[in-house]
Amino acid sequence: MNDRPLMHRLAMILRRMPWLVTLAYFLWRWRQAKFSAGVVAVIFDNQGRVLLVHHVFHPHNPWGLPGGWVGYNETPDTTLV
Repeated sequence: MNDRPLMHRLAMILRRMPWLVTLAYFLWRWRQAKFSAGVVAVIFDNQGRVLLVHHVFHPHNPWGLPGGWVGYNETPDTTLV
């Protein structure tokens, strides 16, 4: 099956009405799930000590567990690495 004429017609329409691309993008983004997910790790060494990190943006309680935000298409374990 040859989709070339269909793609050609679509390209011509989008050249005449480029705002359709923007509209389609915003409609697609509006339908996507929006949430934030955080990750915190408790890491022990062989002596049973817990790893703490110095957080720059927490001036009152700067020491805490390592963590961060999960990125798009990222698993929690790869976030910690």
